[in-house]
Amino acid sequence: MGYIEAIQPFQVRGWAFDADRRSERCAIELRVHGIPRASGTADLPRDDLAREGIGDGGHGFVINIDDGLSDAELGELEAIAYAASGENWALPLLRAPAAAEAPARLRLEGFAAVNLEHRPVFVLGAARSGTSAIAQALLKCGAYEGYEEGHALPLIARLLQTVRVYYEENGEDADGSRSTQLADISVEFVLASIRSLFLDIAERMYPSRRWLDKTPTIGAIKVAPLLGELWPNARFIFAKRRGVENIISRTRKFSSLHFGEHCADWAGVMAAWAQVRDRLAGASLEIDQLDIAVRPGEIAAELAARLDLTAEQAQRALASLTFDYPERTGKMLLSYGSADDVDWTAEQRRIFVETCGAMMAAYGYRMPAW
Repeated sequence: MGYIEAIQPFQVRGWAFDADRRSERCAIELRVHGIPRASGTADLPRDDLAREGIGDGGHGFVINIDDGLSDAELGELEAIAYAASGENWALPLLRAPAAAEAPARLRLEGFAAVNLEHRPVFVLGAARSGTSAIAQALLKCGAYEGYEEGHALPLIARLLQTVRVYYEENGEDADGSRSTQLADISVEFVLASIRSLFLDIAERMYPSRRWLDKTPTIGAIKVAPLLGELWPNARFIFAKRRGVENIISRTRKFSSLHFGEHCADWAGVMAAWAQVRDRLAGASLEIDQLDIAVRPGEIAAELAARLDLTAEQAQRALASLTFDYPERTGKMLLSYGSADDVDWTAEQRRIFVETCGAMMAAYGYRMPAW
């Protein structure tokens, strides 16, 4: 008695039982065209066999084939069971060979690659640079739905990178040189499914198709080109602010962080935007926090023109920019710029110059007269 239950290039599984000698275990030999390829013993315990009254259930086998079987050899394999009495018999195949039964390699079908109907706006920039003022104005104008804080979309990049690294680390198991499930789930399939997942999330969350995401982090800026691929009609608003005023505002709002951390984040955000701004040409707008403060009417008009806001929506945006002042920590920091005005230690000034000096120059911001 017995069966071959599964045949794979590197493994054969099944069971064998001598009904005349119920306590004995059968030896198993695997052959291809009569030539032995591997052997083992049918002595593995299996609950299903025990339930069926096949001895004590300990008659299963799993035999590995070190050099593997070709597709042609899979159909020619025989498993011979040898009883203790010397009797032997060929085990019939209970299931078709795994190679013939395996599902086809997953195809890149059914995944949405882009969404041309949605018109999202992504508000980017360093914290304390006016991102909240812009996001609040757009949400209050009635043209967009969304959250005052996003922080979900950078996850796309993290997931895609994790998948790529995983497939690189599992080279042979992923490239088809071995018969593995991973090889039939291509990296392209997984990457496409992740991209499609986030398109589906937006479709479910924003039925109006006009939505806003504000995530003031370096990660959000780095993923912006990918967001532009997923939503080709997206617009990107980068809120910027001179480093001196930004760091002053940060240290007031987030006093628990080290001065150098504030400087590094501002410089990192500005550098990240410099790297992607050309790739977003035509779809992006830069707004300086100082301009929001001194000429909100012009900023509201610029937003209306770039985002196709109605006159009423533009007026609501202007009212928000003029009167709301979200997360304001003090009066507009317009007068800072001299050594006397900035109450920093000599060490803090050194850190600022070394960390932020290059980006201050790159964006045309004047350094204090230190």
